Amino acid sequence: DRARRLDSDADAVQIMTIHRSKGLEFPIVYCPTLWDARVPPVSLPMFHDPAARYTRTIDVAGRGRAYDEHVELAAEEDRAEELRLLYVALTRARHQAVVWWVSSYDSRRSALARLLLATDANGIVGREVSGKLTEDRMRARLSGIGGVSVEEVVPLGAGSWHQRPDEIGRAHV
Repeated sequence: DRARRLDSDADAVQIMTIHRSKGLEFPIVYCPTLWDARVPPVSLPMFHDPAARYTRTIDVAGRGRAYDEHVELAAEEDRAEELRLLYVALTRARHQAVVWWVSSYDSRRSALARLLLATDANGIVGREVSGKLTEDRMRARLSGIGGVSVEEVVPLGAGSWHQRPDEIGRAHV
């Protein structure tokens, strides 16, 4: 029942945000949520206004033609930031990056889906993937990339985990 203290955390698993991992490298990187599109609230769009020498601006009007344009500018900046974070996440691995894929309602807007399935011949990444986005479609796309292997996770069936009340709070080694 004693806590074990390691002399070094070098061989330990480290969990961190993509922002925190900038500039670092790891032998293996797991990215379990890149399939999910982050949809920030847009009630107060924050953007760099091209009409004001790209000054960072927050539009508090709440309606109108200019407000709608500002919402789109803010959304465009968010999409670009998501692509930058995708790049950071995937380039932290020295040997292997493990990425999960799940087709969901908004996964067609994720940076990962957009990069893989909505990039045109000039390298411009679209706003979202057109058409139905399925595991089969993503598997077909990934199979065409060298150095990428795809493993399908097959559900084991219905099941659940239960912990006895007397085990709550105790670590099992």
